[in-house]
Amino acid sequence: MKIKILVGILVFLIVLNLVVLGHYIYYQILEPSRALTPSRSEMMKMPKHRLHLDKEQRIQMLKLRQRFRGEIEPLRLQIVRLRGEIAEQLTNNRVDWEKIDRNLQEIGRLQAEIEKKAIVMLLETRQFLKADQIKIIYRWMTSSMQRHHMPHRPMPPKPPVNENPKPN
Repeated sequence: MKIKILVGILVFLIVLNLVVLGHYIYYQILEPSRALTPSRSEMMKMPKHRLHLDKEQRIQMLKLRQRFRGEIEPLRLQIVRLRGEIAEQLTNNRVDWEKIDRNLQEIGRLQAEIEKKAIVMLLETRQFLKADQIKIIYRWMTSSMQRHHMPHRPMPPKPPVNENPKPN
């Protein structure tokens, strides 16, 4: 019986690795234009015509964006790995809450680091964007943040489902 469980877990982990690898290959090699920015910022999805970027600004923005993606890709991969470890804990009979807590804290630290890098990138745009372009970006960002982080209605309470409660 234990061998069947171990084989099942092994198959699950192999499938999970293949999915992550396939996702990475698809978005980084085959379809890089469709890849999400690591901070999931929608800044680059903003209609370019609203900024009225000239050719030099477009080139600088593209270079800055590519550098940003290169800097945060290792952080994103670490987050994916840590989330995989948390998912692995869900398959265990005895959940290691300390490991889950450590992973969640590390994910939070990595996400904060990505956010800091995004802020630095935005500050660097001041070097080549005009004041009215910067205002458009910041106005768009604040409205986007309000839409994504402030729900219009409260979330319903989650039903308690806790067979392996976390010790206090």
